[in-house]
Amino acid sequence: MRNYLPTAILVLELISEIRSQNGPSFVLSSTGDVAERHGGKLGIYDSQPDGDKTRYEQRGGDKHIYCLGQEGGMCNSWILSGSFGRENGGLKTSNLGNTGMGWYYADKIRYGFINNDITVKFVPLSTNSCILRDSIMLIGPAILKDYLGDFTIVQGKFSAGRPVWENAGGKVLKIIPGTTRKEKKERTFCVYDNLSSSIALIRSGSAPTCPTNAKAAHNERTGRGWQYWDGKDWVEDDTISAI
Repeated sequence: MRNYLPTAILVLELISEIRSQNGPSFVLSSTGDVAERHGGKLGIYDSQPDGDKTRYEQRGGDKHIYCLGQEGGMCNSWILSGSFGRENGGLKTSNLGNTGMGWYYADKIRYGFINNDITVKFVPLSTNSCILRDSIMLIGPAILKDYLGDFTIVQGKFSAGRPVWENAGGKVLKIIPGTTRKEKKERTFCVYDNLSSSIALIRSGSAPTCPTNAKAAHNERTGRGWQYWDGKDWVEDDTISAI
């Protein structure tokens, strides 16, 4: 008799990744300005009941998307914030179905909200999304060989809305939610020594939805691309990439 158990387990694992216990999961994505300024706020969001409404919680992160205002029984103001219930946050929109310029993001330099990122969208999470890739190959110079190679997804581990990937040597590729000022500045895709480490040795220029997005290699605002820490400073290296 043919054994279908491994296939059944794989299907159940995929279903558990794209749905929370309370309903469908979504991906907030950007490969534009939001990825440069608010990359730590992107990623997978899981549905959660909120009275007669629904809110969305960043998987493995500290961000919330919630309805702040209603008109005619319909929500007309959605806020993304690290503090649930705040009137202002990092991003906002009148409708979660909006795309691009229907989303506004906070710009501290201009002291206001801007809607010039045409790539922003909030869409249902699917099993073929780049955010759920089983493996990612990180390539770069030979001096970083221990921090490169094939990174495979760590089942059940998420950080700042993205999965955590680990190579054969235990090095970890992830975004950390960040609690200190230094960590918040490193809300990009970084490689760490292990799952518990918060000291990055490699970091991307931006934090788009997935580390394999081309946007990860460039940040127009800072002029930064992929970099590595040489013990004294961050060194730009355009041979580093995630594929």
